[in-house]
Amino acid sequence: MIEPRIKIRLAVVAMVALVPMTAFLQASESAIEVTSSAAGISVSNLQQSSAENNTNSENSEGTNIHTLHNTATNSDVEIQSKLLDLWTLFSDRWMDYISLVLQFVGVIATILSVLILIVHIKENKKQDIYKEAKTSAKNAADAAATAQRHLKKIQKLEHKANKIYQGMNAQSTGENPAETTQKLQTIQIDPYATPIDEENYDAVSLQQHNKREDASKKWHAIAQITEGSDDALAAHAYFSVAYLSPAKERDKAIDCYGRAIQLKPNFFEAYYNRAVAKFKLGLTKDALADYDRAIELNSEDARAYANRGSAKFQLGRLEDAIVDYDRAIELNPDMAEAYANRGSAKAELGRLEDAIVDYDRTTELNPDLVEAYANRGSAKAELGRLEDAIVDYDGATELNPDLAEAYANRGSAKAELGRHDDAIVDYDRAIELNPDLAEAYANRGNAKAELGRHDDAIVDYDRAIELNPDLALAYSNRGNAKAELSRHDDAIVDYDRAIELNPDLALAYLNRGGTKAELGRHDDAIVDYDRAIELNPEDADAHKNRALVKMILGFHVEAKLDFETALELAQYTNRADLVNKLEQILHIFSATNGD
Repeated sequence: MIEPRIKIRLAVVAMVALVPMTAFLQASESAIEVTSSAAGISVSNLQQSSAENNTNSENSEGTNIHTLHNTATNSDVEIQSKLLDLWTLFSDRWMDYISLVLQFVGVIATILSVLILIVHIKENKKQDIYKEAKTSAKNAADAAATAQRHLKKIQKLEHKANKIYQGMNAQSTGENPAETTQKLQTIQIDPYATPIDEENYDAVSLQQHNKREDASKKWHAIAQITEGSDDALAAHAYFSVAYLSPAKERDKAIDCYGRAIQLKPNFFEAYYNRAVAKFKLGLTKDALADYDRAIELNSEDARAYANRGSAKFQLGRLEDAIVDYDRAIELNPDMAEAYANRGSAKAELGRLEDAIVDYDRTTELNPDLVEAYANRGSAKAELGRLEDAIVDYDGATELNPDLAEAYANRGSAKAELGRHDDAIVDYDRAIELNPDLAEAYANRGNAKAELGRHDDAIVDYDRAIELNPDLALAYSNRGNAKAELSRHDDAIVDYDRAIELNPDLALAYLNRGGTKAELGRHDDAIVDYDRAIELNPEDADAHKNRALVKMILGFHVEAKLDFETALELAQYTNRADLVNKLEQILHIFSATNGD
């Protein structure tokens, strides 16, 4: 199929070729017409000559022949002359046409030559362009290969850099100083280090030189610069700002950890650290939620389980707390803090022996963990192992001579052993270390009261209540001191307040009952004793005191039953002094009533 452009070109050539052919036909027609005209003239002349010859036939034969010959000769000459003219004209026309055709052919030849030259030039140019393109393509391929090699090298270096920068923040800097120093040295010699990399270097270096505030500002600048373009880096920067925040700015730290989580939703360390900050601020439920999320992100982190256990412990979910401590210990059998905290949870549940086992394991793993000794001492004290308790408190105070609670608890153990003066010395040291330790004042008041120093005791109770107005036991004991000073009405006011603060404080009912009995309010006294025994059925003193009041009221049978119950309880608790008193009372009772 001929393309349209070629068709048009052929049509033009055909039209040009048609011009000489038309001219040739026109010239041939003209020649024929001229020849025919000449022939017609010759015939006419011959006919005329023949007629004239017939008319003059009578002339002589010689003359006629001569005339005819001349006429014929003249006619032939004339015909030949015309024929020659016609041939000349015909030849000229043909020459013109031939010349025209040759000129046309020459033009065509010239055009074709030009076209061929153009095609040749284009072909050569095309070859040159092809060669040049081929060379360029080869060069481009070589350049691409070189670029690919460089790209792989850069990607390798970038991957190496990413491994260096990954997790590189304020926390990792503090926890792994040697590793951080090595990373910084790598950044220093990295030819591909960007300005942001250098900013990271500066931030970490500042922290290593203990310029925490300057480091925090640098991290904050990095966070603002990279947020939106490199959210992962920005997240680590916000994390670092939070990590470096001082304790008084925990709210700010929580906000920055939150921002880090928004930029990097699966940021385990951010959830974990935010939970720690919330827990320290007393936001225990919020902390628990963050620990839950942290464990979802990393179920193999022992710290998260241990700290979540502490949050549950704080919320009173002791059994759940123990489950978390179990998991923490399973993941890290050498985690001393998990054993210590599990021991405390068990102690709160009254599982004192199990608690001591955990404390023992704690001190094996970490002989310098002060809290383990102090808490083990408390567990032993509750089990009545007072001397062993004092040994543990001694260990705690040796490890930390400034641990006020250890001195206070050792004072209580000594007081239980009747060593009240030694107890007061420990309470004095505890108060010196922590003047706001309400329990130390309250217990020192108890020791002073045991020594008969009731006025001094009341002063300590006053201070304890001032520091902690909700300390019910301090009100009850102050009531005892006032009662000893015969300030019975004031004593009852204190007992009332103690019961108001703690309606289940059996000791307050017992003491109020005794004071009412001193005032002769026996029926009211029995009501208080009843409540005390209801709250603590194994209190031998409550049964004894109620029996005494019942005897006064004449309820001898009931009184005897209370005395017998009190004796059984005293014997069970190895209270030899009370046992002797009760036996004497029953002996007198039997003698008096004939039993």
